[in-house]
Amino acid sequence: MSRELIIGGQQLDEPKNRGDQFVPAIVHWAGDKNRRPFPLSTFFSLYPSASSIHAVAEPNRLTVSYPNTTQEGTDIFTFALSNVPPSWT
Repeated sequence: MSRELIIGGQQLDEPKNRGDQFVPAIVHWAGDKNRRPFPLSTFFSLYPSASSIHAVAEPNRLTVSYPNTTQEGTDIFTFALSNVPPSWT
């Protein structure tokens, strides 16, 4: 975690996927620092499709993998991107 960037990740090995509301990996930053009255908080997050996940947060880096490739869902990563500043589009 720093003033400019917040990164979080979890490592787990469970018997079944927790579903769409579980977010084991996320990155937050100020997408538009000059927006008023508050900066625009932009983020992307992982919506996992497998139940064994390694999401490791390091300074300026998020590494995500599905270590058990025999599980269903390990062939896809789904990320949601939110609060994208209009200047990016």
